[in-house]
Amino acid sequence: MSEERPARGGDDLLSLAQIKQRFGVSRTTIHGWRARGDFPDPEPTPGSTRLRWRESAVARFMENNPKRQGARTDLKSPGESKEGDGRSA
Repeated sequence: MSEERPARGGDDLLSLAQIKQRFGVSRTTIHGWRARGDFPDPEPTPGSTRLRWRESAVARFMENNPKRQGARTDLKSPGESKEGDGRSA
């Protein structure tokens, strides 16, 4: 059985795994966006408890929120404190 299901107007409904693969983002990132209310709402799928999102809505979101590289944590020495936390290094 295929993961993709056609929806109205040829706009596919994507699972979380498909969004991860197609757009190159992690589950954690998607859940963070959802928790903040930034990510599009999933589409109701009768007879299923799996969440699915309209591909066009996710693509639009990704265009408006391009991926950014996170801060590198491998450059800090193990005992180095965070800036402004009041601790000495």
